Amino acid sequence: MTTLTMDTAVVPPPPPIGDFEDLLSRLVLATGSEPDRDALRAAARCTHPGPDGDLASALVAALDELGLRGEVLRGTVAEAAAAVGPEHPVVVLGGTVVRFEVHDPIEQAYDEAVLERLYKDDLTGLLARRKFDIELSGALDAAARNDETMAMLVLDVDRLKPINDMHGHIVGSRVISDVGALVRAVLQTRRLERALACRLGGDEFGVAVTGISPEDARELAEAIRRAVAETPFVHEAEPLRVRVSGGLSFYPRDGGTALELLRRADEALYRAKGAGGDRITVHAPEADRR
Repeated sequence: MTTLTMDTAVVPPPPPIGDFEDLLSRLVLATGSEPDRDALRAAARCTHPGPDGDLASALVAALDELGLRGEVLRGTVAEAAAAVGPEHPVVVLGGTVVRFEVHDPIEQAYDEAVLERLYKDDLTGLLARRKFDIELSGALDAAARNDETMAMLVLDVDRLKPINDMHGHIVGSRVISDVGALVRAVLQTRRLERALACRLGGDEFGVAVTGISPEDARELAEAIRRAVAETPFVHEAEPLRVRVSGGLSFYPRDGGTALELLRRADEALYRAKGAGGDRITVHAPEADRR
């Protein structure tokens, strides 16, 4: 494995723009190529004259786009340097230690494959639950800052157990996979750039959309329900009856956290399934009290 690292450098906190050329020259020495000056200067400028830790984080983000990997190491300079070890020289920005590495193409491809497995659900191609939770937290923070709404839809495959019992879990898994593909297709057709979709677990799906009205969210949920209902599912020439039910909740009306929104949507889903399934219901505090 080939790893190039930065030589040790000490820059007074916070590094003024006048010292930027020194950082740039060290990057050239480490990578053998000239990085995007404007991008790196913008990273330096956007945090100057803020804390050196902010500058380090901005520099790490800028370098990541150039194929470099950086990390901000917490603690004192001595503690961070000891944690890294002498085989990994570091850059010191004031009181913050930053380590930069260049990954060769094979290592980078491996890292990307690992992230793909971590962040995508193997069965459906939707976001993995872990990635969904991370993205949803950020989306809720942005919605709060920008005074926006968000719709949360929780979907569940109706009567999947009889399919599993009659045809086996492999067929049931294929049904879940196909439903996930239909969810993804509906979202792509509508070009909802601010939509997040995942398999929450089992045969349950979550879809969160920022900046959508309750009416449009209800129509989107119905479009997914119709897509499933109108798609033929067949196993060994035998048609399978596959339907989904869904529950909707809204930020900030029904909750201010991901957990609250998912819980309210799940309560509405429970009511939809109790009414026979193959329908979408919206959270209503009185109706969803159990």
